[in-house]
Amino acid sequence: MSHYSALIFDFDGVITLSEPIHYEAIIRAIKPFGLSLDYETYAADYIGLGDVESYQKLFKAHQKPCDRNLIDCIIANKTKIYEAIAKELQAVEGVMELVEQAESLDWQLGICSAARYDDLYAVLPPLNNSELIKHFKVIVSGNEMPYGKSTPDGYLLTAKKLKVDPKACVVIEDSPVGIRSAKKAGMYVFGITTSYSKPLLKEADCIVDSLLEINLTNL
Repeated sequence: MSHYSALIFDFDGVITLSEPIHYEAIIRAIKPFGLSLDYETYAADYIGLGDVESYQKLFKAHQKPCDRNLIDCIIANKTKIYEAIAKELQAVEGVMELVEQAESLDWQLGICSAARYDDLYAVLPPLNNSELIKHFKVIVSGNEMPYGKSTPDGYLLTAKKLKVDPKACVVIEDSPVGIRSAKKAGMYVFGITTSYSKPLLKEADCIVDSLLEINLTNL
Protein backbone atom coordinates (compact mmCIF):
# COMPACT_ATOMS: atom_id res chain seq x y z
CA MET A 1 0.00 0.00 0.00
CA SER A 2 1.24 3.51 -0.83
CA HIS A 3 2.55 5.59 2.05
CA TYR A 4 1.20 8.76 0.39
CA SER A 5 -1.94 10.34 1.83
CA ALA A 6 -2.21 13.87 0.39
CA LEU A 7 -2.26 15.51 -3.04
CA ILE A 8 -1.25 19.17 -3.27
CA PHE A 9 -1.83 21.21 -6.43
CA ASP A 10 -0.05 24.36 -7.46
CA PHE A 11 -2.69 26.71 -8.89
CA ASP A 12 -1.44 28.83 -11.80
CA GLY A 13 -0.40 26.57 -14.64
CA VAL A 14 -1.75 23.43 -12.95
CA ILE A 15 -5.41 23.93 -12.03
CA THR A 16 -5.89 26.76 -14.54
CA LEU A 17 -3.70 28.20 -17.30
CA SER A 18 -3.43 31.67 -15.81
CA GLU A 19 0.27 32.55 -16.09
CA PRO A 20 -0.18 34.59 -19.32
CA ILE A 21 -3.02 36.49 -17.61
CA HIS A 22 -0.80 37.26 -14.61
CA TYR A 23 1.90 38.46 -16.98
CA GLU A 24 -0.50 40.76 -18.85
CA ALA A 25 -1.75 42.25 -15.57
CA ILE A 26 1.81 42.82 -14.35
CA ILE A 27 2.81 44.56 -17.60
CA ARG A 28 -0.13 46.94 -17.37
CA ALA A 29 0.56 47.64 -13.68
CA ILE A 30 4.27 48.44 -14.08
CA LYS A 31 4.07 50.46 -17.30
CA PRO A 32 3.29 53.81 -15.55
CA PHE A 33 6.54 53.43 -13.61
CA GLY A 34 8.72 53.04 -16.68
CA LEU A 35 9.28 49.33 -16.10
CA SER A 36 9.11 46.54 -18.66
CA LEU A 37 9.41 42.76 -18.59
CA ASP A 38 9.45 40.34 -21.52
CA TYR A 39 7.61 37.04 -21.14
CA GLU A 40 10.76 34.92 -21.45
CA THR A 41 12.35 36.71 -18.48
CA TYR A 42 9.09 36.53 -16.54
CA ALA A 43 8.88 32.78 -17.11
CA ALA A 44 12.54 32.16 -16.32
CA ASP A 45 13.00 34.40 -13.28
CA TYR A 46 9.67 35.47 -11.77
CA ILE A 47 7.11 32.63 -11.83
CA GLY A 48 6.83 31.19 -8.34
CA LEU A 49 8.20 34.24 -6.52
CA GLY A 50 6.09 36.19 -4.06
CA ASP A 51 4.70 39.55 -5.23
CA VAL A 52 6.89 41.72 -3.01
CA GLU A 53 10.02 39.78 -3.93
CA SER A 54 9.12 39.97 -7.64
CA TYR A 55 8.66 43.75 -7.72
CA GLN A 56 11.77 44.36 -5.64
CA LYS A 57 13.71 42.28 -8.14
CA LEU A 58 12.12 44.11 -11.08
CA PHE A 59 12.95 47.58 -9.74
CA LYS A 60 16.50 46.43 -8.99
CA ALA A 61 16.86 45.10 -12.56
CA HIS A 62 15.88 48.54 -13.86
CA GLN A 63 18.16 50.25 -11.31
CA LYS A 64 15.24 52.25 -9.94
CA PRO A 65 14.49 52.96 -6.28
CA CYS A 66 11.31 51.68 -4.65
CA ASP A 67 9.81 51.33 -1.21
CA ARG A 68 7.17 49.03 0.27
CA ASN A 69 4.37 51.59 -0.16
CA LEU A 70 5.06 51.82 -3.89
CA ILE A 71 5.18 48.03 -4.21
CA ASP A 72 1.89 47.67 -2.30
CA CYS A 73 0.33 50.20 -4.68
CA ILE A 74 1.50 48.23 -7.74
CA ILE A 75 0.26 44.96 -6.23
CA ALA A 76 -3.19 46.44 -5.58
CA ASN A 77 -3.38 47.81 -9.13
CA LYS A 78 -2.21 44.53 -10.63
CA THR A 79 -4.89 42.66 -8.68
CA LYS A 80 -7.64 44.95 -10.04
CA ILE A 81 -6.39 44.44 -13.60
CA TYR A 82 -6.11 40.68 -13.10
CA GLU A 83 -9.64 40.44 -11.69
CA ALA A 84 -10.97 42.21 -14.78
CA ILE A 85 -9.28 39.92 -17.32
CA ALA A 86 -9.28 36.53 -15.52
CA LYS A 87 -13.02 35.92 -15.31
CA GLU A 88 -13.19 33.43 -18.17
CA LEU A 89 -10.46 31.06 -16.98
CA GLN A 90 -11.51 27.43 -16.59
CA ALA A 91 -9.98 24.37 -14.98
CA VAL A 92 -7.32 22.40 -16.87
CA GLU A 93 -8.44 19.11 -18.40
CA GLY A 94 -7.93 16.25 -15.95
CA VAL A 95 -8.11 18.22 -12.70
CA MET A 96 -11.46 16.80 -11.62
CA GLU A 97 -10.47 13.27 -12.61
CA LEU A 98 -7.33 13.56 -10.48
CA VAL A 99 -9.29 14.97 -7.55
CA GLU A 100 -11.65 12.00 -7.78
CA GLN A 101 -8.68 9.61 -7.91
CA ALA A 102 -7.26 11.10 -4.72
CA GLU A 103 -10.60 10.98 -2.94
CA SER A 104 -11.08 7.33 -3.90
CA LEU A 105 -7.81 6.66 -2.06
CA ASP A 106 -8.96 8.74 0.96
CA TRP A 107 -6.20 11.29 0.37
CA GLN A 108 -6.37 14.85 1.67
CA LEU A 109 -6.44 17.60 -0.97
CA GLY A 110 -4.79 21.00 -0.85
CA ILE A 111 -3.65 23.93 -2.96
CA CYS A 112 -0.32 25.71 -2.47
CA SER A 113 0.06 28.83 -4.62
CA ALA A 114 2.44 31.78 -4.63
CA ALA A 115 -0.45 33.90 -5.91
CA ARG A 116 -2.17 36.16 -3.40
CA TYR A 117 -5.69 35.38 -2.15
CA ASP A 118 -7.10 38.29 -4.17
CA ASP A 119 -5.75 36.78 -7.38
CA LEU A 120 -6.90 33.28 -6.48
CA TYR A 121 -10.41 34.39 -5.67
CA ALA A 122 -10.63 36.32 -8.93
CA VAL A 123 -10.50 32.93 -10.62
CA LEU A 124 -12.28 30.74 -8.08
CA PRO A 125 -15.91 31.74 -8.87
CA PRO A 126 -16.01 30.04 -12.30
CA LEU A 127 -14.14 27.09 -10.84
CA ASN A 128 -16.66 26.95 -8.00
CA ASN A 129 -19.35 26.64 -10.65
CA SER A 130 -17.65 23.44 -11.76
CA GLU A 131 -17.89 22.09 -8.18
CA LEU A 132 -14.10 21.81 -8.03
CA ILE A 133 -12.87 24.01 -5.22
CA LYS A 134 -15.13 22.52 -2.53
CA HIS A 135 -13.00 19.37 -2.68
CA PHE A 136 -9.90 21.14 -1.34
CA LYS A 137 -9.53 21.09 2.43
CA VAL A 138 -6.69 23.65 2.53
CA ILE A 139 -5.67 26.58 0.30
CA VAL A 140 -2.35 28.26 1.11
CA SER A 141 -1.65 31.46 -0.82
CA GLY A 142 1.19 33.91 -1.32
CA ASN A 143 -0.18 35.95 1.59
CA GLU A 144 1.24 33.23 3.84
CA MET A 145 4.45 32.80 1.83
CA PRO A 146 6.60 35.98 2.01
CA TYR A 147 9.25 34.49 -0.29
CA GLY A 148 6.90 32.66 -2.62
CA LYS A 149 8.29 29.29 -3.60
CA SER A 150 11.93 30.24 -3.30
CA THR A 151 11.74 28.33 0.02
CA PRO A 152 9.84 25.13 0.98
CA ASP A 153 7.81 27.04 3.59
CA GLY A 154 4.56 27.13 1.62
CA TYR A 155 4.51 23.39 1.03
CA LEU A 156 5.48 22.65 4.62
CA LEU A 157 2.65 24.91 5.81
CA THR A 158 0.18 23.15 3.50
CA ALA A 159 1.20 19.75 4.87
CA LYS A 160 0.87 21.07 8.41
CA LYS A 161 -2.64 22.41 7.75
CA LEU A 162 -3.62 19.10 6.14
CA LYS A 163 -2.16 17.33 9.21
CA VAL A 164 -0.05 15.12 6.98
CA ASP A 165 3.68 14.32 7.07
CA PRO A 166 5.44 16.20 4.21
CA LYS A 167 6.93 12.89 3.06
CA ALA A 168 3.38 11.58 2.58
CA CYS A 169 2.52 14.38 0.11
CA VAL A 170 2.40 14.27 -3.68
CA VAL A 171 2.66 17.63 -5.45
CA ILE A 172 1.81 18.76 -8.99
CA GLU A 173 3.88 21.73 -10.18
CA ASP A 174 4.47 23.51 -13.48
CA SER A 175 7.61 25.54 -12.69
CA PRO A 176 11.22 24.72 -11.79
CA VAL A 177 11.12 26.94 -8.69
CA GLY A 178 7.90 25.26 -7.51
CA ILE A 179 9.33 21.80 -8.09
CA ARG A 180 12.45 22.74 -6.16
CA SER A 181 10.33 24.11 -3.31
CA ALA A 182 8.29 20.91 -2.98
CA LYS A 183 11.35 18.70 -3.24
CA LYS A 184 13.05 20.66 -0.45
CA ALA A 185 9.94 19.97 1.63
CA GLY A 186 10.54 16.25 1.09
CA MET A 187 7.58 15.64 -1.21
CA TYR A 188 7.10 13.56 -4.35
CA VAL A 189 6.62 15.88 -7.34
CA PHE A 190 4.98 15.58 -10.73
CA GLY A 191 6.09 18.27 -13.17
CA ILE A 192 3.56 19.19 -15.85
CA THR A 193 4.62 20.85 -19.11
CA THR A 194 1.94 23.54 -19.26
CA SER A 195 4.45 26.37 -18.71
CA TYR A 196 7.94 24.89 -19.23
CA SER A 197 9.55 22.22 -21.39
CA LYS A 198 10.57 18.86 -19.94
CA PRO A 199 14.31 19.66 -19.65
CA LEU A 200 13.51 22.60 -17.36
CA LEU A 201 11.37 20.37 -15.13
CA LYS A 202 14.10 17.75 -14.69
CA GLU A 203 14.13 18.01 -10.88
CA ALA A 204 10.63 16.53 -10.71
CA ASP A 205 10.25 12.85 -9.85
CA CYS A 206 7.99 12.37 -12.88
CA ILE A 207 7.14 14.66 -15.81
CA VAL A 208 3.81 14.58 -17.66
CA ASP A 209 2.23 16.54 -20.48
CA SER A 210 -1.30 16.17 -19.10
CA LEU A 211 -2.93 15.56 -15.72
CA LEU A 212 -4.75 12.68 -17.39
CA GLU A 213 -1.43 10.78 -17.48
CA ILE A 214 -1.16 10.66 -13.69
CA ASN A 215 -2.19 7.43 -11.95
CA LEU A 216 -1.88 7.82 -8.18
CA THR A 217 -2.35 4.10 -7.57
CA ASN A 218 1.06 3.46 -9.15
CA LEU A 219 2.89 5.38 -6.42
